[in-house]
Amino acid sequence: MVFWLLSLTGAYLLGRQQTPPPVPPPSAGPDSGVVGQPATAAALYDGGSRADDDWHALAASARANDTLSQLLTQAQELAAQGRVHDALALVDAYLALDHASAALFVRSDLLMMNGQQATALEPLLKILDYPDSPAVAERARTRLNLIINAYEQQLINSGDVAGLVDFFAKLAAREPAYDRHRLKLALWLLRAGDLEAAQSLSRQLGRVGVTELEVEALNREIALAASPVPFERVGPGYFAEVRVHGGRFRSPRSLRLLVDTGATTTGLSADLLHQLGATELERKVRVNTAGGITEMATYRVSGLQIGETHVGELTVLALPAAPHGADGLLGMDVLDQLPKPVGTP
Repeated sequence: MVFWLLSLTGAYLLGRQQTPPPVPPPSAGPDSGVVGQPATAAALYDGGSRADDDWHALAASARANDTLSQLLTQAQELAAQGRVHDALALVDAYLALDHASAALFVRSDLLMMNGQQATALEPLLKILDYPDSPAVAERARTRLNLIINAYEQQLINSGDVAGLVDFFAKLAAREPAYDRHRLKLALWLLRAGDLEAAQSLSRQLGRVGVTELEVEALNREIALAASPVPFERVGPGYFAEVRVHGGRFRSPRSLRLLVDTGATTTGLSADLLHQLGATELERKVRVNTAGGITEMATYRVSGLQIGETHVGELTVLALPAAPHGADGLLGMDVLDQLPKPVGTP
């Protein structure tokens, strides 16, 4: 929830920074000495609701006199006074006349302030349909991704997997050329247990908005879910029961290993390797970890079995400590030897 609030605040502040800075609204109204000009938004508001004609008059004047920045400033001032509904009415009145990018940016910000995170995406998507320039498109995409990430985290925190599938399905339908939406949809379909749909989407992925590493990570997770090996999914991770022969004259032991597709080499805790009677090797390996680069000792185990797959002698790393809930990490040196299910990448 903390991450969601920070992301939401960041998206709002970004919007505030990229909209025109406040300037004093033009003097208008019956006492202003300006003939034919409607009153400002603040002057129109008397504590009660206003008719739509009031906002449309202001919007028409702003469009005719090329004073959109002043109108948007007035809308932001209304919102700052807690009158977000009126601010939205004013901006919507202008957008009924002209879909200016600046007004769409502000509408997205106002919807965020009003707690309508999912709805706040639509003005940004409209900008991306017909962006004024590459710079405007980049701003809209950056803000869009901030809101998507915040809303995704909100759904994750509530455990709403069905909501995540629905959210990214709508985004993929609204913006079919942007592959990140389909990648996320495939991921959450997989988490929801729909392996076939996830596989189908993964085959359609291009590289718009996604990296090769992200696609590879998705395909690995699909392969794990489709594997005949009995992997157990717990939260965002996979675990496997593995039988390890430490030394030739020691009985094998069943271990619970966390699957790590980012690890080149399988690793077991140093204490466990001693208990297994594994042979320590002279070679040490420099490993890049979250805490920085460190040297790890290497050991040789005489055999390993996962599912029906038998692996012979294997060099493993001695981990200073095992991951929470596991005896070690199962790396790609073993995973690459498992049978690949038909139809997986």
